[in-house]
Parts: sequence; structure tokens; C-alpha cells
Amino acid sequence: MIRAFIVILTIWFCVVSQGPCDAFTREEAWQTVVEYASVSYSVNKWNVCPDCCCYVCSGPYRCAETVGLGSQQGMAYGWGRWDTISEFLSRLARIPPNHVGAGGHSCVDSWCIAGVECGGLVSRAWRLPTRHTTRDLPHEYHEIIPDQLELGDILNWYDEHVVMFKEWTYEELGIMTIGHSSASAGRVVIAYNQVLQDFLDSSYVAGRSKTLAPDIIISHAKVTPGERSNILTWTQDRGEGWYNIYRSDHCWGPCWAIASFHSGDPRYTSDGKHYTFTDTGVQYFRDYWYRINDTPIGYGTPQGLPQPSLPSTPTNLAAENVLSDCGNSVWLHW
Repeated sequence: MIRAFIVILTIWFCVVSQGPCDAFTREEAWQTVVEYASVSYSVNKWNVCPDCCCYVCSGPYRCAETVGLGSQQGMAYGWGRWDTISEFLSRLARIPPNHVGAGGHSCVDSWCIAGVECGGLVSRAWRLPTRHTTRDLPHEYHEIIPDQLELGDILNWYDEHVVMFKEWTYEELGIMTIGHSSASAGRVVIAYNQVLQDFLDSSYVAGRSKTLAPDIIISHAKVTPGERSNILTWTQDRGEGWYNIYRSDHCWGPCWAIASFHSGDPRYTSDGKHYTFTDTGVQYFRDYWYRINDTPIGYGTPQGLPQPSLPSTPTNLAAENVLSDCGNSVWLHW
């Protein structure tokens, strides 16, 4: 049900706040990489060294030289390309004189090949409207501390290479799993047991997309006789950011912003991890629904509130110890 709320809020956010309409979840970003790494296809003789690249490139840089003939898995690395899976398969199936190479490097004109480059893969995973290179991607992310990498974040080496982070294999040792379109492997691969420090030594920067769909934490509480407030508590350890709290007295909205505070505000937390918020604007016998968005530093809206953006779900949220996902509600207002 939470996923349904993400979609609903994204639709509302596009229409009402004129925000990015290409929002996506972390899981969707990684699933795109998995699909590119899993695509199966066959490379035939027409896909190896067509005239448009064979006499321009040499050695391992020739079309399909790394991928090879026959059955393959993992979309071919194609410099300057960001083919969808269907485009890739369709281009490979062309016959002379319209045939193209199965991948290729920077010495090849991109029109002559089929495949996806490292930046093109991230562009597809992050639902960007155009292909972004490692030079362009910094405009699409906020830099984060490498230790805070989460599913769908990236490590970007400006003008060189970019990879997507999946998970920590051994977090205390900085060992991780990544996905990327690898020029050396000649295809999109999932790479295990990668050492973070090796990437940092090569000038990679950790980044988090600006257009990740917000997570929505739903809480339902009824005010009973003798009460004059609802108390919400949750646990989160994300670092510096903001929390926005929204309340409605109907399951389907409208939703109104009732508070926005910094994650280090001592009125709501003593340790930056455990939070308590008391809503005193309530009446007896009324039902209320709450939503909380966790937001990074650096966002803003015309309303003056930080803009919900990063999917980060605080744990152990409670409101009078009653939780509800509230069905298929639609929230229309800040």
C-alpha cells in the first residue's frame, strides 16, 4: 500500500506544485539496472565490426570485440548510447546495409552501434528526460557522504565513469555491490565485493538523485475524552535534514502541513535519532491521519516548506500506538 501512496503523491506533486514528474523509487532505479544486466541477445556476424566502425577503431575497441559472437547477456557497452532494451534488440536485428555494431567505444560514432554507456544507464534508471554524461549528472544529484550510500545512489567520476550502488556487503569494511555499464567488460554488469575506498581514491563522488519519489509514512490516531493532543514518535538516523508533518481529518484528505523542523531540533529530539512530535491542534472524538516526509537539506518550495524528495522511511513510527495505511487516499494540499 505504501507504494500506491508514493504514486498518488507523485501525481499530485506534479500537478499542484509543478515539481518533477519523473519521480521514481530506489527499487525502480535498481530494477532498471538489473533488467539491463539480464537482457539476453545474440550477436551475429553483421554486429561485429561493421564498416562504420571497423576501420576507425582497433583491437579491443572494435564493435563487439569485447562482447563476442553468439548468445550474450547484459546489454553491450555503447559509448554515446542510452538505448532502451527494445531499441537495443531492434537495432541489433538490422541487416545490411543498415546493420550496427553490438557496442563500441569512444572511437565509434554512436549512430553506428547499439548499446548503453555508463551515464546512459544511470539516465534510464533515474528516469531522466535526456541522456546525461558523467559531466552532466552532477546537475541531477546532491552530493552525500559516501558512508550514507543507499540503494539507487551513485558514485560519479566526472568525465570518466559512473556506477550505481546496490548495498553494502560488509559495511564496516566499505565493501559493496554495484551495477554499471562497463567498458572493460563490454556490457552492463552487477559487480560484487567492490571496495569503496578504491572509488574514492579515483575521485568518485557519492550522489543522490533530486527526483527520487518521497516516502510517505502514514499514521492514524483518534482523540479520546481526556486527551488534548496526539503524540507521534519515530526513529531515524539519516544525518542532517528536515521533517515535514502533514495532518488530515479525513482518510482521503485534504492534507495540511502542520510542522516543518530540522532533524537536529532539540524540541523534538535529544539525540538526532529518536523523535517525538505533539499535535495539539486536535478535538475530542475526531480521527486524524498523519504523514511524515524526510527531506534533505537544500530543498525549498514557494510555500516556504522543504520539498519532499528522498525516500527514507523512519522506523517505529507510532501515533497513539495505532497505525493505518488509510486505503487509497488522495491528498490534495500542502
